[in-house]
Amino acid sequence: MRPGLVLFCLVLEFIEGRTLKQLLGEGERFSEAEAAAVARDVLAILTYLHGLSPPVIHRDIKPSNLMRRPDGRLVLIDFDLVRDVLRPDGGSTVAAGTPGYAPLEQFIGEAVPATDLYALGATLTALLSRKEPLDLRAPGSQSIDFGRHVNVAPAFAAVLEKMLEPDTANRYRTAQEVLDDLDRPPPPPEPTPPRADDRAGETAGAQDARDRSRNYYRAALAVLAGVV
Repeated sequence: MRPGLVLFCLVLEFIEGRTLKQLLGEGERFSEAEAAAVARDVLAILTYLHGLSPPVIHRDIKPSNLMRRPDGRLVLIDFDLVRDVLRPDGGSTVAAGTPGYAPLEQFIGEAVPATDLYALGATLTALLSRKEPLDLRAPGSQSIDFGRHVNVAPAFAAVLEKMLEPDTANRYRTAQEVLDDLDRPPPPPEPTPPRADDRAGETAGAQDARDRSRNYYRAALAVLAGVV
């Protein structure tokens, strides 16, 4: 080694397991409950990373970078694109992410913690639909139109939509905000309006009650008059 030569090395721990992309390729299908479990695991990781000082942004969350260990735990791998929010020397290095998973602000060097939340939302739609997010883009739009390709409850769909907002101003800002909405109890179902035949039955019943009351009144008058 030449004198004065400085080498920087990235040492990675070997993680045993299979990535979610491998599991999809093997035919595994993810239910809403399983996708929500993935979301909670990754959000817990992001809560830690984004809570560091300065916050650490992964910038490449996708199924191939999420590994399920033999014990079922989920691990976020491949920190090649990771960066914190400090900009050395007044600028930042632009590193491209994965199309479909990386939002627009990442490609112009403006990655923020919400950037990882978008990538997680895109990952969840990929797990649920078994399609790449680029294939779910609405024509002429940056929005991912997943509604026709997944079958989830309205509350979970609303969480995905907010995670996938193209504008960071309309997206979740923190992982905790997403967790709060995931854990929020669903609203009570709206009361079902009575059917037409039910209303008809109620009307007939009320008429019968009025007829019985009228007949009883007439019989009472007859008794008082000495007719009976």
